[in-house]
Amino acid sequence: AIVEAAALGLTVIIEPDGCARLLRTDSLQGGLPLGILDDAEYEDLEFEMKLGTTMLLYTDGLIETRNTVGALWGVECVRRFVAGRGGMEPQALIEAVWQETQRFSGGIGPEDDWTMMAINCEGAEGEAE
Repeated sequence: AIVEAAALGLTVIIEPDGCARLLRTDSLQGGLPLGILDDAEYEDLEFEMKLGTTMLLYTDGLIETRNTVGALWGVECVRRFVAGRGGMEPQALIEAVWQETQRFSGGIGPEDDWTMMAINCEGAEGEAE
């Protein structure tokens, strides 16, 4: 998989065993959001996804969800919430995250728009895992 540096920190890799980690490196901490400048250049990060791994990408509106006392949900809360959810179907994972943001916010929901995409790495039909 190849991910643009702009998405780093807004991407969680969930291994089949449920281990969840943020996709970032020491040299790549994220950049200007995609589409802000026509001539912006981005560095790619290439990595291998094992069978059964899920990549969860999301926009900053998700992590900026606030609770009733104003605390942000944040990147680390996303990572902790999805940990242990390896192998979930993408739509079920997105729905679970949505429900958790509703719980966290006391039913208020996000103040900003947010987008999520979950991608499972699956083998070809008949391929041994």
